[in-house]
Amino acid sequence: MSKYQKVKIDPTFLRIVSGDMRPRAARRLVTRSGRRSRGNFPSRKSAVPVAYESQLELAACRVLEVASSVRRFGTQPANLEITDPEHSFRYTPDLYFVWQWRETVVGEVKPDRKFLRPDVRDRLHQVTRRFAEEGTLFVVLLESDLKPDPDLQDDLARLLRDAPWPKLRPNLGSMHNEVAEPDEDPEPTSDAWQRARAVCDDLLRRVMDRSFAETVRAAETAVEQ
Repeated sequence: MSKYQKVKIDPTFLRIVSGDMRPRAARRLVTRSGRRSRGNFPSRKSAVPVAYESQLELAACRVLEVASSVRRFGTQPANLEITDPEHSFRYTPDLYFVWQWRETVVGEVKPDRKFLRPDVRDRLHQVTRRFAEEGTLFVVLLESDLKPDPDLQDDLARLLRDAPWPKLRPNLGSMHNEVAEPDEDPEPTSDAWQRARAVCDDLLRRVMDRSFAETVRAAETAVEQ
């Protein structure tokens, strides 16, 4: 039998949702079943492990975790009802992240070829416009963005695997020995980490700065190569 993990709707995300974009409970993430790659990504930037539903979402988690410009991030924040004068549909963003200037950015992760399908492209274009009307930036992270070369994701995975984690001290006043705040947070400072942060920051800035039409052209270029 499949096991399910409920996803909470993050309060920060709810604050950017207007009355016209009604939040519904986010869909349950199925874990350890089916053919898709699913799991939980341990993050310093989240109070709980971040759930992902594909290898591409995992790649996005690595970039968001390493980028120094990202304060925190999460996945599957809410199931929204997107409306316009002609029709409406339900949509669940893949992720959101809080940028260094407290701006909340909402995003979708897509393989380039799938993004270029007319139905997918038109749907995401409508989502982009609807979020823009609410004053919120919506971005599409393409596979070619997250995997610009064969080595980036392997390098990020290795850095995250070897990174030191905060030393946690037990909460002696709790019957369940709950973990209190860490004594210190040993932030990695090696040259490799600095280079990786710069690469991830630049990647996200490029994605945030481009228009939807430029995203389409980027996907077309990647598919043609």
